[in-house]
Amino acid sequence: MGQNTVEGRNRISIFWLRQNGLLYPDGLWHPGSLRWSNSWSEDRGSIGYRLMIEEEEDFSSENAGQIWLIYTNTSRLNGEASSHNYAVSIVKTACNYGGYRYWFRCPLSVRGTQCNKRIGVLYKVGKYFGCRSCGRLVYAEQNISKKFRGIVADSDVEEAYGQIKRFYYRGKTTKKHRKYLKKQERNDDQWSKMLSSYRK
Repeated sequence: MGQNTVEGRNRISIFWLRQNGLLYPDGLWHPGSLRWSNSWSEDRGSIGYRLMIEEEEDFSSENAGQIWLIYTNTSRLNGEASSHNYAVSIVKTACNYGGYRYWFRCPLSVRGTQCNKRIGVLYKVGKYFGCRSCGRLVYAEQNISKKFRGIVADSDVEEAYGQIKRFYYRGKTTKKHRKYLKKQERNDDQWSKMLSSYRK
C-alpha cells in the first residue's frame, strides 16, 4: 500500500513568502492570508498568518523571526471544527555570496521529541503544519513502481520553469535554466518509457 504523499496537500512555502517580498527584516508584524485550490479551481481551504522578520542587527544566532498560523480545522470524521493559533519559528543561514536564506523550524513533536528540523515547506499533517518526516509523507514518485521510478511530474517541471529569472548569462545557460531543462528531459524520457511499456 502506498504511503501518504505531499502532492495535493495544503502547504506554506518559505520560497513563496520570499517571492512575494514578505521576508523583509523590519521587525514589524505583517498580517496576511493564503488560500489553496486544486487544479479545477475548487477551494481547498485557507489560512491567516502574522509574519515578523527581525531587523538584521537584532538577529541572534539563527533566529530571525516568527510566523503565527491562524486557521480552523474541520475533522473529516465527525465534522467538528477546532481553532488553531500557534507560532512557527523562522531561522536564517548565511549564503556563500552574502545575505541570508530563511527556513521554518518544524514545530511538531514525535513521540515526545521536538523535531526542530530546518525546512523550506510546511505541510498540513492532521490538524497541524510540519515537515514531511513528522507527517510520514513521501513524494508521489516514491509510490511508483521501481520500473517507473524517477519520473518528474508536470507540476515539478512548471515550478522549475517559474523559478528561472534569467535564461542565459554571458552566453551560457544559467543554473536554474539547466535544472529546468534536465527535469523536462527526464519528464519526457520517463513518459516515453511508460507509454512504450503499455504498448507491449
